[in-house]
Amino acid sequence: MRKRTKLLALLLVALFMGMGLVYTFADREVVVQGMTDAQVTQARRQAKQVLVKNIDAVNAGSVSEYLETVPPSKRTETAAQMTKALAKRDATLKLQEFKVQKQTRTSLMAKVDQLQTTTKTGKKQILESTIEFVNQDGAWYIKKSLLVNLIKAN
Repeated sequence: MRKRTKLLALLLVALFMGMGLVYTFADREVVVQGMTDAQVTQARRQAKQVLVKNIDAVNAGSVSEYLETVPPSKRTETAAQMTKALAKRDATLKLQEFKVQKQTRTSLMAKVDQLQTTTKTGKKQILESTIEFVNQDGAWYIKKSLLVNLIKAN
């Protein structure tokens, strides 16, 4: 009887671990109903273009171009922070992956991987982030960016 109980417990643990792996690696993309395929595709393309513009601004050290990717209501507070940050920049970024995880007509959440290369040393790492985009008055902006993980790249 004890053997069966232990075996059953072990089987349940293995089952939950397997389900966790499927959940972790499965494509959990969610798209709200009421959007046509064309609307979904257009919103994703526009959000990705905003991210590329943001990365280009960081690489160029351009605060004004960076602020164009931020919602107008956040630009004043962001300007001071980015002026300091971009003055100290010593790395370049390159978009590696852009994968939409959740989308509505006015918001979009994407998992983003960027390759960061340190200018002086050539050291490379992958920045894994979750980026939230917001659509205001027909334009997409980066509302929030959350760095999730850093991975050394070869």
